[in-house]
Amino acid sequence: MIKAGSIHFFLSKKHVWILIPVLFLIFCHVIGFNGLYGQDSFEYLRYSRALHEYLSGGGLPGTFFWPVLYPLSGALVSFLLPDVFALQVVSIFCFGMTILFLRKILLYLYPARKKEIALYLVLFFSISPFVMRYSSVVMSDSMTMFFLTAFLYYYFLFKEKGLNRHFILLSFFAFAAINTRYASIAVVFIPGVDALTRFIRNFKLNTFLFTLLIVAIVFLPNIILEIQGSPALAGSILVPGWSLVNFFHRSFFSPDGHQTYNFPNISFVFSNLFNPGYILPGLLFLLFLKREIISRPFLLTIVIVILAYALFLAGLTTQNSRFLLATFPCVIMLYSESFFRCWDFLRKTKKYILYSLIVIITLAQMALFYRAFKPFYEDSRTVKEIAVSIKAYPGITIYTFNIDMGLKAYGIKNEIINLWSCRINYFKPGSLVLFNYINSSRQWKNMNPLINWEKVKKENGLILIEKLPGGWNLYGIKN
Repeated sequence: MIKAGSIHFFLSKKHVWILIPVLFLIFCHVIGFNGLYGQDSFEYLRYSRALHEYLSGGGLPGTFFWPVLYPLSGALVSFLLPDVFALQVVSIFCFGMTILFLRKILLYLYPARKKEIALYLVLFFSISPFVMRYSSVVMSDSMTMFFLTAFLYYYFLFKEKGLNRHFILLSFFAFAAINTRYASIAVVFIPGVDALTRFIRNFKLNTFLFTLLIVAIVFLPNIILEIQGSPALAGSILVPGWSLVNFFHRSFFSPDGHQTYNFPNISFVFSNLFNPGYILPGLLFLLFLKREIISRPFLLTIVIVILAYALFLAGLTTQNSRFLLATFPCVIMLYSESFFRCWDFLRKTKKYILYSLIVIITLAQMALFYRAFKPFYEDSRTVKEIAVSIKAYPGITIYTFNIDMGLKAYGIKNEIINLWSCRINYFKPGSLVLFNYINSSRQWKNMNPLINWEKVKKENGLILIEKLPGGWNLYGIKN
């Protein structure tokens, strides 16, 4: 039977935390999941490959819509590892680093709770279904989560001790998070302003200048690319479509199509506090919270950070549980006292009940992870299988969307025309149409993908060539 003490012994050893991401990376490799899920991941891969080529003496990488630190990290690691694997290694490594900094924060806050902290992090962060799922994909969220957690750690130290080196480090991690994901501004703004105010009260010019140098280094890749004519800040920091009205809506129309959700935004944005996909006993921990937590300055800051970021998300025109990963370490910090109270109560029961409960929670987390991870795994496998099938039709123009980046990433050299980008007046006879009507009919109604689909069916005619996985079909254009 697993004992809490053995878990503490495992995590308390220096650097042994790295085993968690290593084991998770091995798991992903064994099952054949490379982290490529959704169009965004393929865009990160494309730009990372372009940066690798540029760093090897090739041409400029071109325009990129998002911050560059994540694909740049993948490009650097890809000098040692295959490019796709390199990006997934970066994501999972950042997952492990987040565990390390969470442990540092909790040990500093509760130095007498070493055993409980080890168990708490194992059960409710390290094997959190959504944390594991989003830490395995080729996207910037895991790196953002790490940078934000490290920022909060050094902010906490600076607030407690007032040391200049902590101000420098919190500044580094704050701007690193922003240059990984712009939405990080909503997380770092309030504690960042507080830290800056405290620093100004005891202003030291040398520290200030060194901090500016550190921030410049964080943005140095952007600066170099901008100077050389390859815009690295093409995306706007401002969020188009953000509105207070969206707080109370659950249906949205945007360039991403029609989306309808079960709950209004203002409910969804707090779901990492109670969603079992994030934290299984979240509602229980929420009920166990004491009002006295706001008397502890750092935990009050954590509450404010969670609230500020949630209100930012509530104004968006989409709901994506992946976005909530950024503040989930804050939720773990917030709920730590609730866990300790539950643990102190359960410790009074018989040991076999306590150990059985640990096993049950672990199995439940694994079951939830399987449920959360399966769609990602199947979608990733589907794109690979479709790419293999398309290789049987070399040189033929393909009309498609929402899979085009994946096809290019897997080596498809055909001309690919995106059905989303514009309304197409002329379709080449003899060309191919790769389309998933089941997944597109509702989301893209009266928008370019469906308009182009109906046009080519009606005016040219289609013949089904091949049924492909995941609801995709390959058609030939008759005339």
